[in-house]
Amino acid sequence: MAVCVSVCSIFVAVETLDEIRKDRELAYKPDLRVYENDISLYWDEEGREIRREDNYTRQYQTNEGNILYGVYLNIDNIGTGNAKDIKYDWNYEDNIRVFNSFLEKSGVEALLLETENLIQIEHKDQWISQSRIDDNDIESYISQDMQKRVLIPSAYLELLTAYCYEILSPSSEIEYNRPLTMEDFPKLSLTISYKNIQGLEIKKKVEIGFEVIMYNKEISGEGNCSLRVRNIAEEIINK
Repeated sequence: MAVCVSVCSIFVAVETLDEIRKDRELAYKPDLRVYENDISLYWDEEGREIRREDNYTRQYQTNEGNILYGVYLNIDNIGTGNAKDIKYDWNYEDNIRVFNSFLEKSGVEALLLETENLIQIEHKDQWISQSRIDDNDIESYISQDMQKRVLIPSAYLELLTAYCYEILSPSSEIEYNRPLTMEDFPKLSLTISYKNIQGLEIKKKVEIGFEVIMYNKEISGEGNCSLRVRNIAEEIINK
């Protein structure tokens, strides 16, 4: 009888400790999410970017001489507890492959120059641009209910602009009953890794889509496009 009581006591103690551990994990479980932001891209008759905006820069950017503004993603911590040691990996190889598939036969192509740490974009035979690769944007922490902003790589914005200019039809030629949708635009992937205060790492891959708010492209080629950045899917990849 005493043995049975001891075994039951041990079982209850183990169950109690397991419940305490689960409660502790739930108490310190940050959850970083990409929160929607509206961005706008503008280009001239040659397809060159002449302006970028998002909700943040529209509200706070005052340097009128800086034509190509930085454009941001919003990151929220909707979980419990602080997230620390945050890294943002923009999956350049995969995303550039997606852009090139959408720009196929347009004469615009992006190349990943890893040894030089650059992305090179060839605009037909007209001009070439280069931008640096940020291997991992890093920040120390995001507390619960806090929002941070992360720059979208400028090469992606340039490629989105090139896609609008080279591939999409003028506004007057787009059928009224077939407006542009999220499926007409490339999707991006972003890997976010972070730790809770106990040092447990969470790594998730986020799929980002672009929902059309407004699209205007003249017969001359110049135009602008406003897009809503959407978190359309996410997956924990370090289970």
